[in-house]
Amino acid sequence: MIKDFVPKAKKLGTLYCSAEPNSKYQTDEVTKYAKKDGLKVTKYTFSDTNEVNSVTQQVASASDVI
Repeated sequence: MIKDFVPKAKKLGTLYCSAEPNSKYQTDEVTKYAKKDGLKVTKYTFSDTNEVNSVTQQVASASDVI
């Protein structure tokens, strides 16, 4: 769907909570498919809700799509 909505996207930023195993699993699954579609994937982590805002800003500035 990323390629459909943002066809020029080359860099995908993912973020997940390092304290939640299911969050990492979901990110790993998305990464597999994104790489098959030719996207460069960078993973960003946060450990608690106090970090979400700053990490999201980092992802947004470094990625074509989140």
